[in-house]
Amino acid sequence: MKLNPFESFLKNISETPLLAIDKKIHLSSYVPINISNTNKDLLSFDVSSSKDWENYIEAFLKKENKHVAYGGYLEKEIYMTEVRILKI
Repeated sequence: MKLNPFESFLKNISETPLLAIDKKIHLSSYVPINISNTNKDLLSFDVSSSKDWENYIEAFLKKENKHVAYGGYLEKEIYMTEVRILKI
C-alpha cells in the first residue's frame, strides 16, 4: 500500500515509535480505541457529554489494563450522528 505524503512524512520522523505522552509510560501500556460509529458501546452513553466520555475512556482503560488509549481518527462520524440526533 502506497503511503500518502503526510504518512510518509510521519514515517520519516523516526523508525521507532515516539512516546508523545510521557517517556515513563511504556508502549505496552498503550491500547487502540475505536470511537467511530461502528463501536456499538458508544450507544450506551451520551456522546455529547465530556463527563460521559471521561467515564467511558476510564472504564475502557481499566478493562484493558492500560494507561493510554489512542486512535479515534474517525470521530467526525460520531459528531455527524450527534448533529442528526439534535436536529430531530
